[in-house]
Formats: sequence, structure tokens, C-alpha cells
Amino acid sequence: MRRLTLLVCTLLLGLTFLAAGPARAEAEFTTKLSGVLTGFESRRWTDGNSDAAATTVRFDNCREKTAGMALASADVMLRKDRPFQPDEDHGTKRLNCSASAFGNWGRKASGKYFFRIEKINGYSGGFRQLNASFVRVRY
Repeated sequence: MRRLTLLVCTLLLGLTFLAAGPARAEAEFTTKLSGVLTGFESRRWTDGNSDAAATTVRFDNCREKTAGMALASADVMLRKDRPFQPDEDHGTKRLNCSASAFGNWGRKASGKYFFRIEKINGYSGGFRQLNASFVRVRY
């Protein structure tokens, strides 16, 4: 009887952890950036909004290629792709590039999205180039 009680308690505890497990992103992809300028647009991804996960962008080891020095920041805008209409702006986050930079745009409605580099080290123009050895987009 004692073993049966222990087995039932263990199963119930396991089911509780499965039901209350961490929120998982619908999908993600990784890439890198090499010599991109302001105005650069990432690939498009489709968020089906089938979960409660936030849309996040992470850059690791950001550097300004031209000067070869560490960046202070990269301003990243999230946009919703709308064919035959202007794209929808979902806000800009300043990713402070140290070892790792992270932007969170919260949960988004279903649709196609992409990010665009708006500023590099505070400048929206010029010949500043951005490198990031690792980029992760989760949605």
C-alpha cells in the first residue's frame, strides 16, 4: 500500500510539473550579421500566435565593423510585413551591445514579421556597419 501511495504521489507531482511547465516559444531561428548598414531588414518569419510567448531579438558580440570597436548600441525596430500596404511599426528597442543585447516586444498577433536596423551607435546614416556573431529571434 505504501508503494502504491508513493507511486500515485510521484505521478501526480510529475503531471503538475508538466502542466505548469515553462512557456515555450512557437519557434525561433538563429543567424549572424556581418557588415550590415542602417536600413538592413532581417528575413521574414510567420508568428501564428499559437502560444503566449513574446517576440524577442538577441545580439551577441555586437561590433561596429568599420572601426572594429565595441558598439554602444543598435536600435532595432520590429515591423509587421503587410503586402501592398505600408509595413506596421511595432516599436524600436535600443539593444545595448555589451556581451549580449536583448529586446522584447511582447506577444504579437499572428502575421509575418521582420526586424530592421534603425541606428548604429546612435547614427541613422553614414557608413557604420554592424556585426553580431550570434543573433536569435524567438516568437
